[in-house]
Amino acid sequence: MTSDTWLGDLATAMAALRPATESEWDFIASLLGLAPVPSSTPIGPSEQVAGGQVVQRAAQLPPDDHPPSVTSPQPSEAGETGPAPSVDPEPRDAPLLTPVGQVRPTEVDMGQISLPRADPTSLSAVPPHTSLLPPRSGVAIIQLLLGRDVPDGDLDVPAVVDLLANRLPVPTLPRHAQRTMRYGAQLLVDRSDSMRPFARDQSVFVQQVRRLLGANSVDVRYFLGSPLRGVALRPGARRVRYQPSAPGTRILLLSDFGAIVHPNCPPGPPQDEWIRFLTVVAQRASAVVGLVPYPPSRWPRWLRERASLVAWDRTSTTSSVSTRLR
Repeated sequence: MTSDTWLGDLATAMAALRPATESEWDFIASLLGLAPVPSSTPIGPSEQVAGGQVVQRAAQLPPDDHPPSVTSPQPSEAGETGPAPSVDPEPRDAPLLTPVGQVRPTEVDMGQISLPRADPTSLSAVPPHTSLLPPRSGVAIIQLLLGRDVPDGDLDVPAVVDLLANRLPVPTLPRHAQRTMRYGAQLLVDRSDSMRPFARDQSVFVQQVRRLLGANSVDVRYFLGSPLRGVALRPGARRVRYQPSAPGTRILLLSDFGAIVHPNCPPGPPQDEWIRFLTVVAQRASAVVGLVPYPPSRWPRWLRERASLVAWDRTSTTSSVSTRLR
């Protein structure tokens, strides 16, 4: 019963509605909030009400075939009793968890495997290192770099006729120029810190030149900074003073000429040092060609004016190289 509804309200509702069945009585009482609360254990005759509270007596246990064993206390000689009797606990036959069947998880297809499993048949050797020059035209570009035009071809008849028609002497017979590589070449390889990323490319290029000209026709020298600081026959060997090649020999420089600034490398030689070297080579009538592993937009002006430069990259073609060598 709530604090707002009393038994008088229930009696007034019953007198006005006059329910005929017990279910109608319960329904009217539930509307007024006076429905009886069901108890989990019904009150039996063994319970009695005392002071407005329900006092439940201990229910009698059903007879058991195996009653718990009670150990009676044995009095001691001094008249003291022992500990309280021990009662064996009842066995618990009901399991704590009910086992259920195991359900296999559903496999979800994640798509095609990106890489197959490696096996002995799939293992292969490391591919060879390729040159920075285009594979198809690389040999032709090297021939253009190493060759030079020499006037020892067929007789230039029109030139002879012009000399004779103008009554000019003919000290030597003019001939058509043809390109030749019989003068050999000198390779100057820069091993500075700024050229370390291209060390393997330099070795591949040296091998290509030796196969093309022959080992006896190629003079390979290694230097740090500039050739004026000394050259060596192989990387890391003792350096000696640079000696210019024979007149007419093509000189190939695999270097960045110290013009490219790298944050993790010491600065290259100053501009005056390279200008002095190019001047010494020009006095020997030797043409200098520089293979620079950077685009032309990064070449300094002073270097373009004193040497023929070729981009050491796949973008170079025979026509572009021929134009720069003129």
